[in-house]
Amino acid sequence: MNGLKRWMKMIKRWEMMDSTFLIIILLILSFAYMDAKQIVPFQLINTAEMWGLYNQHTGPAIVWLWYVVILAIGIIWYIIHKDKSESLALVAAGWALIFFGTQDVFYFIFSEQVMTPQMCWVNMLPIRMISHLLGECCPSPTSFIISAVLGVFISHKLYNYFKRIQAW
Repeated sequence: MNGLKRWMKMIKRWEMMDSTFLIIILLILSFAYMDAKQIVPFQLINTAEMWGLYNQHTGPAIVWLWYVVILAIGIIWYIIHKDKSESLALVAAGWALIFFGTQDVFYFIFSEQVMTPQMCWVNMLPIRMISHLLGECCPSPTSFIISAVLGVFISHKLYNYFKRIQAW
């Protein structure tokens, strides 16, 4: 009987963790929406100086904020459940979504901007590598979407891998 109770407790915990993972995905969507709205003044002013300021300060600050929010979720999970593997699952999965540009694809969905055939401004490693493998000189919408889908796949695999490791 104790084994059954333990098993039921673990299932309930995984349900909570799955809900938290879905919250991270919703956060990625909200990050994309906020990014689409916050960039509008820079697009309206559209000078080299403004874009320089954006690329030097605003853009990196926003991206680091995303990483910190995902890290905070993992830390809170650890404080509550005392399980490093589950905390790592949530953080790694969320960071993979950001690293592979999933948020950026949703940015284009939420903004009035369109994906141009060549987006040479992209400096994200996975998108650049996929673009190179496709024989492109600059990332295209295809490389963006492939990277985002790959990011979702890797995020899900990381999440499931770390979630299933025994508590440590």
